[in-house]
Amino acid sequence: MQLPVLELCQHVLQAAEFGTKSQLLLEIGQNDDPIAVMLGCSELGFAPDEVSHANPGEIMIVQNPAGLVPPADTGGTIASIMYGLHLPTVRHLIVCGHTQCGILRMVLAKESKGKVNPVLMGLQGVMKRFHAIYADRPEHDWLGIIIQETILQQLAHFRSDTYVQSRLQQGKLFLHGWIRDDQTSSITSYEPVSGQFCD
Repeated sequence: MQLPVLELCQHVLQAAEFGTKSQLLLEIGQNDDPIAVMLGCSELGFAPDEVSHANPGEIMIVQNPAGLVPPADTGGTIASIMYGLHLPTVRHLIVCGHTQCGILRMVLAKESKGKVNPVLMGLQGVMKRFHAIYADRPEHDWLGIIIQETILQQLAHFRSDTYVQSRLQQGKLFLHGWIRDDQTSSITSYEPVSGQFCD
């Protein structure tokens, strides 16, 4: 899937807080201590170690519909992520989406028909930004835009947590936004300088 170009990122994300895919891959495969926590969609059809060559236990995985975490979430998703982030060996936080996300496709379809969807509640900020900035884009770009904006919104939600902010400021944690191409299994990562997801 060719990802559409995003408008300038307006999320509170700092370039210095992002790690690179190559930096993460250099740290993976050394032992079985967890070094990364990944939030992904429950539809994500791969194990992270398949694309990263991680040893079992190096990436802690949390999955839910569309990989969402509301900023005020005190339940299972944020609790699981925060458990991992409190481990001293964890230095990377990855939010991973995928190109054929049926959940986000369903949200777009139901939203266009005015139907209420519980997942849509967690995407209100994404949908508001979509309508304000991208609504005039061709319809075939919509899913790619929503996927990218959803990942960036979840990273911004994590960044709003004071513990995450502290670790980022100390250089002890790095953010990653990934999109897995469901056809090729390749990973595209967010490049904060350009504000785009790139190979």
